[in-house]
Amino acid sequence: MWLSKLGLRRYNARKLTVAEGYVSKLWDFTRTSVTQNSLQELQEIWD
Repeated sequence: MWLSKLGLRRYNARKLTVAEGYVSKLWDFTRTSVTQNSLQELQEIWD
C-alpha cells in the first residue's frame, strides 16, 4: 500500500510538472503575442 501511494505521488508530481511546463509555455506565447501587437501598434503610429 505504501509503495502504491508513493508511486501515485510521483505520478501526480510528474503530471503537475508537465502541466506547469505547458502553462509556462502558454505564458511565454501570450507575452510574446502582446509584445508583438504593441510593436505593431507603435509601427503604425510612426508610419
